[in-house]
Amino acid sequence: MESPTTKQPYAIRQRDWHDGLFDCTNDCASCWLVFCCYPCYMCYMYRRYDECCATPCLILFPGLTLRAYHRAKHNIQGTLCKDWLKDYCCPLCSACQLDRDMKYVEATSGILNV
Repeated sequence: MESPTTKQPYAIRQRDWHDGLFDCTNDCASCWLVFCCYPCYMCYMYRRYDECCATPCLILFPGLTLRAYHRAKHNIQGTLCKDWLKDYCCPLCSACQLDRDMKYVEATSGILNV
């Protein structure tokens, strides 16, 4: 005979993004860098996750891939469909939002790639 379950499963609490998609004025320097050289900045963001900096050049939709990975890893609300829409419609704003959230995670927990 099996013993009764004493612990009930619980949902992991998800958080929102640190700031909005169009809050580029919160970090103007990074937004200008993304605007001036999006591919180079994507390489920089992949390196922050200890990935090869050439990864964005080798995969399709590098912004979407990193955004979905970051969202899942740090329990951020959203769906893959929403990630795709944001990355497809405004990849620069999406990259800026992702960068700001990565900085927020680094500032609050001290480490990005846990």
